[in-house]
Amino acid sequence: MSAATSAPLWVKRLRGVVRAAHGQGWILREHRGARNTGERAGKRTQITRCWADGTRSSVTVPILWQASSAPALLSVVERLPALTEEQNLPLAKAAELIRLQDGGSTASSIREGAVDWPVVVERFKQHLITSGQIQQRTWERRYVGHMQEALDSLLGKRAPRTGLELVERLIELNAHRCPPGGAGRFHRVSHVGGLLDFAVDRCGAPERFRPPSRKQRQELIGRRLAPEEPSTPLLDDQALRVYRAIPDPKWRLAFGLLVCFGLRPCELPACRPENGALRVQGTKRNQSGVSKDRLVQALDPEGARGMGRELLALLEERGVDPLPHRTVAAYWGTRMRDQLMKLPEWSTVLEEAESTGQGKVVVYSTRHGFAHRGTMTYGLMPRVLAQLMGHTVVVHNSKYGRWVSEEGVASAVQAAVDRLNVLTKSAIGGAC
Repeated sequence: MSAATSAPLWVKRLRGVVRAAHGQGWILREHRGARNTGERAGKRTQITRCWADGTRSSVTVPILWQASSAPALLSVVERLPALTEEQNLPLAKAAELIRLQDGGSTASSIREGAVDWPVVVERFKQHLITSGQIQQRTWERRYVGHMQEALDSLLGKRAPRTGLELVERLIELNAHRCPPGGAGRFHRVSHVGGLLDFAVDRCGAPERFRPPSRKQRQELIGRRLAPEEPSTPLLDDQALRVYRAIPDPKWRLAFGLLVCFGLRPCELPACRPENGALRVQGTKRNQSGVSKDRLVQALDPEGARGMGRELLALLEERGVDPLPHRTVAAYWGTRMRDQLMKLPEWSTVLEEAESTGQGKVVVYSTRHGFAHRGTMTYGLMPRVLAQLMGHTVVVHNSKYGRWVSEEGVASAVQAAVDRLNVLTKSAIGGAC
């Protein structure tokens, strides 16, 4: 008589339910070690998974091999496929995780093997990079520090028991350098929250490690005690004074491109002349992906007509190396600032802007100046300027609309009226 036909009725029913629900790939039986040694009072259950390629994986679970254990065994088998197939955990790791969850897992049990946090961080990194959400250098610049802080806390003494506790601890540890409402606190909460979501959804971490809710995150990030002063447009005469004072021809060309074409500093190495304009390759990354390529016409500063055309000619004339040596895109703004800080003319502009109430001038003020010039001098519509600058009309109106003063509005209206009068007179003259 075979073992199958001699099995107790409860075993046959258990195996039948498992086979009907999950197919032929699962085998449940008494752990042989316990049977051979006569440990009848402590006999356990062995679960075997037969994979499509003919291989097998087995794990022994601490559930007694007896009729009263059938519901518990069914519960384990029902949860194992989600962990082994969908989340790619080994069978033994998945079974241990289920045991810990059913027994009320603790931080110490997590460290003993239920969740391998260093592995989770590495898988999180690969997920972000391979899915195109971030680049390798973004991980190294913005994520590594936050991930190491999380690991130090999760693997250290008195490890946090929940995702909320982890985030609260990291904010407390960095309170001296990350004030409420600041970018440092925002990115730390966001990055660690992403890690925790990934750990729960993809790596089998207990649900208690789910990150804080949206409301809790807002409270943890907080608000700035004093709002940061926004930067202001660099006026045309200021831009020309600085441009003419830059001694290095490569840095002078780079600064001129920022002024005349409204580039982001990171776009400097990604532009080339094309049909009398500047073709800018998309480099900015956000949740929607990489920004699109765009063709930008120059908006020359007042008093420097033809400046954009001259810059394009320099780009073509100097071949493959007209700009300073290349670096990581995010560092172009910092490098440009370092060059400008060497110039007395730049210091004069900063002092002038502060004393007259113009506002805070930074490298990005060249781009703000392009938008301001496009509206006030050239009379371009927001939709056209948004296309030239590589962002949406909504972003353009929200970021650049605040710089239009009453005097500026009056001046722009008068210029439009003057243009209309010229066109009307020309039309009348032609009709006569």
